[in-house]
Amino acid sequence: MDTKLVSGLYRLTVKTNFAPWTNFSGAWNTWNKRAKELCNEKDFENFEVEESSYNTVAGEGYIVSQVKGYVHCSDSSLEKNEIEKLISTNGHEF
Repeated sequence: MDTKLVSGLYRLTVKTNFAPWTNFSGAWNTWNKRAKELCNEKDFENFEVEESSYNTVAGEGYIVSQVKGYVHCSDSSLEKNEIEKLISTNGHEF
């Protein structure tokens, strides 16, 4: 899931399929792929990224790994203080 906050700044959440173990490497691979797509294959910087995992409704042993945070594209003209203000305004409503 991604949401464009302004040009060059996105809120991004990536979840893996459930498995009997955490899979943060899989979540990060998808994160990096999507961030590159959002930034038109340009470099990007991550802000306030959190990893978490949880059991699915199917019960214990069915774990979903999740990475969520913000992606700032390198070709954006936003300054760091502007990014921080946008993030604090939008909070962590994922």
